[in-house]
Amino acid sequence: MSEDAPAPLTLKDIARQAGVSLATVDRVLHKRPGVRPETLLRVKEAIDRKAFQPHVAAAELARGRARRFAFVMPSGPNPFMQQIQSYLGEMSAWLSARGLGVETVATDVFNPRVLAASLEPLSGDHDGVAVVALDHPAVRAAVNDLVETGTKVVTLVSDVPSSRRHH
Repeated sequence: MSEDAPAPLTLKDIARQAGVSLATVDRVLHKRPGVRPETLLRVKEAIDRKAFQPHVAAAELARGRARRFAFVMPSGPNPFMQQIQSYLGEMSAWLSARGLGVETVATDVFNPRVLAASLEPLSGDHDGVAVVALDHPAVRAAVNDLVETGTKVVTLVSDVPSSRRHH
């Protein structure tokens, strides 16, 4: 961040601007009861005046909620894929310090049944999965199952366009 750029607004900034507690700002943002109408108006005006947008990841980090991501990569000696895996390994400490756990799952991505079987255990256990995948009915079903459980799924290098993957 450059020295000229203003620091991002925090809930404390909004609370100070509205003359209320941090808890009151939180109640207003999450539409919880227990805030007098005139207080609600002051907090909303402070939010509008400052164009405040809550930062979801920061809020989850403050609550101590860790996120889990899996990268499903091809096993074998592909230099490009090995470079990606190496970079993920280098970034693991940095990501961990920010509440992001990353794991790499090496599998035969060219065998649709093996790939689908590698995706199944990730269901409901990860916030996001990035996968190098081929477009096959078994893989589409496994990707769709992940999405059904609330897992964000993106494809890398390849695509499964008829699946419910996010990107």
